[in-house]
Amino acid sequence: MGRHAADVLARLNIRVPRGNQAYWEIIRELRTFTITDIERRCNVQRDTIGDYVRRLAKAGVIVTEGKTGDAVVYRLVADQPDAPAVRRDGTLTAPPGIGQERMWRSMKMLKTFDAGELAAAASVGDTTVSTNTAADYIKNLYRAG
Repeated sequence: MGRHAADVLARLNIRVPRGNQAYWEIIRELRTFTITDIERRCNVQRDTIGDYVRRLAKAGVIVTEGKTGDAVVYRLVADQPDAPAVRRDGTLTAPPGIGQERMWRSMKMLKTFDAGELAAAASVGDTTVSTNTAADYIKNLYRAG
């Protein structure tokens, strides 16, 4: 006779949202929310979530709708796919790596260029790429093959 296990072991893999992008995806899904709503979905310290939510409010990305009990209710007013990078004072910043992304796109459009031309083409809006940064980027791509 074969042996039967008395206990059955099961492994359950659950993705728990973490970080600003995860909080942002929850905000986008809910549209109107409280910090507790986000906290329940990602099991992160309330202060961490609250810090990001306050920055979004200062930036005008979300607005206060009122209160339910002691909880402040927020509403999303400026939707975008990626989580806004926001300083503590509420000023929006370019997301990390945006300069490299813009240089890569500019290279495809320009076809031929030098570091100065690439830096100028990649410097858009609040993102500035220096000539030295563009030169380093070109050099590293060349070394990589």
